[in-house]
Amino acid sequence: YNCEMDFPAGEVEFPDAYLSHEAGRVELILGQHNSFQSLEELTSSLHTSFIERAAFTDAFGFERRVGVSAQYSKGQFLAQAGLFSDSISDLNSVGDDNNSYSLDGRLVFAPMMGSSQLHFGASGHYRQLNDASSTVRYRQRPAIHTTDVRFVDTGNINGVDTETGLGLEAAGIFGRFHLAGEAFWQTVGRDGDDPTFFGSYLEGGYSFTGESRGYKGGKFDRVKVLKPFDKGGWGSFGLNLRWDYLDLKDE
Repeated sequence: YNCEMDFPAGEVEFPDAYLSHEAGRVELILGQHNSFQSLEELTSSLHTSFIERAAFTDAFGFERRVGVSAQYSKGQFLAQAGLFSDSISDLNSVGDDNNSYSLDGRLVFAPMMGSSQLHFGASGHYRQLNDASSTVRYRQRPAIHTTDVRFVDTGNINGVDTETGLGLEAAGIFGRFHLAGEAFWQTVGRDGDDPTFFGSYLEGGYSFTGESRGYKGGKFDRVKVLKPFDKGGWGSFGLNLRWDYLDLKDE
């Protein structure tokens, strides 16, 4: 089991609150946890290469939700799928009942090429909003969360019935060098035209002190420092560069 609590502005929030059970190669999960969208979103904030994640992950509302899911892993393959409702905070809001159900899935192929780790993935998202007057809004800050300024913002989109998302992932760890990139399309189903929005990023990183970026279970993991401070070393130093793109306009 896993239960985490945050206390922003005096209110209790639950990032994770779930029970899980492993049966052979299958893991079953029940409770508040991440739906299976995006390598960048599923990688812990302890192990991402930048303090802020790629813009599309926040803009398209990726978050932990209450649901039931299963994942199956065998060798280089990983399959994940789940049925989700809203987040705990939405379900506990006064006067706010659950107004959506979503089906999410992800497939990962992670072969080794010699000593190099490769990653290829695809994810799908379908969300049904139950309220007749459902509204969605996609927007994002300028790569920093200390401001409420949003330079890209769709405004409120009314009369929404469904959300449909498709994501593609690719990454590689080649010794002290790594590459990663994703693309995600989000389509809003409503009366009339159905707009589609797009986000992507491409990044690369190099470790001057010789470490490789960690990888485990279909996502990036912690970097194991070769010469940490407590053993007389200087720690780990590297350089990361990212191109981040978000398009919230549709003809």
